[in-house]
Amino acid sequence: PTAAINRGGDDYQSVPGIARDNHHPWFLYWEAYWALTNGPDLRSESRVLDAGGTASLFSYCLASQGPETHSVDLNERLVAAGEKTARATGWNLHSYCMDMLDLQFDDEYFDHAYSICVFEHLNAGQRGQALREVARVLKPGGILTITFDYGAPGVALMGPGPNFDYTEANLLRDANDVRRHFLSSGLFAPVGNAEFLDNGKRYLAWPEDPAQKYSFGALFLRKVV
Repeated sequence: PTAAINRGGDDYQSVPGIARDNHHPWFLYWEAYWALTNGPDLRSESRVLDAGGTASLFSYCLASQGPETHSVDLNERLVAAGEKTARATGWNLHSYCMDMLDLQFDDEYFDHAYSICVFEHLNAGQRGQALREVARVLKPGGILTITFDYGAPGVALMGPGPNFDYTEANLLRDANDVRRHFLSSGLFAPVGNAEFLDNGKRYLAWPEDPAQKYSFGALFLRKVV
C-alpha cells in the first residue's frame, strides 16, 4: 500500500516516453531534477562522484549530461548493470563495487559529488564518516549535492530487508537534525540559504505506519578550503 501511495496513488499518470515508469517513485524525478538544476554547472571535462547510486535513475541522468561520472555501490549486481549500460550508451560512466565510507580514490580527485537518497540509510556515525571521505576526494571548492528522506519517524538502515531504526540520534526530523548531521563537521559550508528551509509539507507515507508522513530534503554543500 505505501508503494502505491508513494508513487502517487490511483491518480498517478506515467511520464510520457519513459519505459517502465512505474518502477520509479515520482519523487525520484523531482530529486534528480532539483539536484541537477540547482547544483553546480557541469562540463564534459568535469569529473564527478555519485556516492551510493550505481545503475540508478540519477546515476544515468548524471552521466547522460556528459561529465566523467564515477559511481560506487555495495551491490555487485548494480555495478554490473552500470557497466553494461555504459557499454551500450557510450557514456563516460564508471561503476565500482565500493563502500562510500572508504572511497578508493586519491585526495581531491573529483570536481563535484552527489549522493541521492542514500544518507537516510546510514546511521549518525556512518554519515559523519561518509562526509569525511567525500570531502577528502573533493577538490577545494567542490560541491556535494545531497538528497535525503526528511521528517520521517525512523530510519531505513542499510542491509537486507526492512531494518527500521528509531534511535533518536539517527533521525532527520527537523532543521536542527539536518544541521547536526550535515553542517557541524566544519568540512562543508551551505550553498544558497544559510539555514535549511522546511516548507512544512509532507508527501510520503511511512511504510510501518502510512498515517505518518514525511518528505525529502536537499542540500548543496561546498567543501571548505
